[in-house]
Amino acid sequence: MPWTDHALLFSPVHRDLIAPSPIGLIDCGARGDIPEPWASYARQHPGAVKVLGFEAEAAEAARLNAQHAGQRHYMAAAAWNTVGTHALYVTDPPQASSLFPPNENLSELFTRTGTQMKSLPAGRTVQRVVDVPTTTIDAALVTHPMDADVLKIDTQGAEYEILEGARDTLTNALFAVIAETWTVEAYTGIKPAWDVMRLMADNGYAVMRQETAGLARWHFPDASTLAFVQHEQMISLELLFFRDARIFVRQAAHAAKAYTAVGIADAMGFPDYGVAVLREILMRWPGEMENVKRCYGEIAKRRANGGDHLSALYPPLRM
Repeated sequence: MPWTDHALLFSPVHRDLIAPSPIGLIDCGARGDIPEPWASYARQHPGAVKVLGFEAEAAEAARLNAQHAGQRHYMAAAAWNTVGTHALYVTDPPQASSLFPPNENLSELFTRTGTQMKSLPAGRTVQRVVDVPTTTIDAALVTHPMDADVLKIDTQGAEYEILEGARDTLTNALFAVIAETWTVEAYTGIKPAWDVMRLMADNGYAVMRQETAGLARWHFPDASTLAFVQHEQMISLELLFFRDARIFVRQAAHAAKAYTAVGIADAMGFPDYGVAVLREILMRWPGEMENVKRCYGEIAKRRANGGDHLSALYPPLRM
């Protein structure tokens, strides 16, 4: 069975509890498609995922808007902590482009590119530098209103600044944040993963999960001896944050918003946190008892059908 058969998010019960509300996804670094589980959810429920995307390269933003005309909106701008313009360092490959220049001093760190090992800067070769418009998530949601639930950030070092420009959204809307962060200064001037964690903690979010997003090994003059290196240094982390359940439910405008959070938590592998949200729903809306029972029963039923290897069915944070 595919993992979508076991997640509450994909059940008719959950869709009924949140209908007609769409799930709101903010996608920073929107090149390509939206990540899982939202891509599968959008295919299963057309129109049930509302997307506000930020893509600094205008041609890619235009392509995405044309591909998803009327269903999603992609801004030809980089998410940042101010509204204005900023230099974009366009690289080869383009998915490594950043608002920060690649750090040339990391030439002794080598990362895997296919079957080859390349120095960290070599994997981020700047082709050109262009000025691009920037905006903040808070400002963008004023001009493009959306009830946001999830924020995904994959912007090669700009995570901290993007979150600085989203403080109102973090405080008043979002439930989950997925961000790629760095433990080395892969781009000159970026904030490390622990600064991002501290900013999120200050805004009432807990780190729920981490995955290694990038590994590197140090240059070794003797190529034959290099084969015996057993470990590689962790250079980037994919982090998942959830907002405090009590505060989130207390601020939710309606119960459907809270049930959306239950579905998101379960889909990311945390049915226990989803149940914590259900408890808070009952504290605020005692009349929701029957719906809470339905929701809990669906979680339990789908989990029981998953067997002992359920955790392996869920998608990784990094797609």
